[in-house]
Amino acid sequence: MRPATFQRWARKCQAETGVKFHSHRCRHTVATQMLKKGIPLDQIQEVLGHINITTTRVYASTALESVWNWLRK
Repeated sequence: MRPATFQRWARKCQAETGVKFHSHRCRHTVATQMLKKGIPLDQIQEVLGHINITTTRVYASTALESVWNWLRK
């Protein structure tokens, strides 16, 4: 799916539900869920389409607390 298509879909969802929905948050959620499932960072990089793994590491560092909390359950 092209980014513009997904962004249109996100705006439509927001308009129909009244829930603030940002397409980038969906990407972050997918990356976080993949981290929680133990999927290697290089595979997450490929799914997200990041050229540089440093970009993907930003997701990992912001999701780290969430992942640790999930692992403690």
